Amino acid sequence: MKTVGVPCFTVLMDNYICQGCGFHLQVGESYVIEVHHLEPLSATWERETKIEKLVSLCPTCHRIAHLRSTPYSVEEIRGVRGA
Repeated sequence: MKTVGVPCFTVLMDNYICQGCGFHLQVGESYVIEVHHLEPLSATWERETKIEKLVSLCPTCHRIAHLRSTPYSVEEIRGVRGA
């Protein structure tokens, strides 16, 4: 996982823990975590992202978030995952 700037700070604040299901995995020196935009960039056309608009998700929860055109919220993902 490559992280720079605001996305890197997001996963650090979330302690590399998925905010959808609580998943946490470190493989060697890398973490299995992704940064999700709470507001799709295609909807806002913003070039800069604020940390409040990002959340750390595991690959599975990130995939769930994008199963529909309006992404599932973290609360909805928690409901799907039973977390």
